[in-house]
Amino acid sequence: MSQKPWIAAYVVCLLAFLVADATWISLVAIHQFQERLGDMLRPTPRIDAAVAFYLIYVAGLVILAVRPAIIAGSWLTAATHGALLGLCSYATFDLTNLAIIDRWSTGLAMTDMAWGTLLSAAVATIGYIVARRKRTNERD
Repeated sequence: MSQKPWIAAYVVCLLAFLVADATWISLVAIHQFQERLGDMLRPTPRIDAAVAFYLIYVAGLVILAVRPAIIAGSWLTAATHGALLGLCSYATFDLTNLAIIDRWSTGLAMTDMAWGTLLSAAVATIGYIVARRKRTNERD
């Protein structure tokens, strides 16, 4: 298989993840973080760190969830692998914070972990659909 389906899946996953996560952060998460962490938050986020996270994380989704789903021929594989990656990744962040940051709450951790799980499952599924269509179009 050529690189085109993987590149298309990566770009679409990156855009979908960015749009959904930016919406979530600006409408829901920022209020929770401000309420719990207050003056611990930066006045403006470090864009370089955010860009690095999104680029690396979406690569992980494509490699660990979309690719196995293409091999299996199942969107459900994309969704379950994406959900598992999301849960593990967001749990690493949230449970570590819960362990070491006094102001971090169980509710904040659970909400963020649920979001990461759902978002990752959805984005991996979208990536699977895009890669499969692109792959099918290459054969035609």
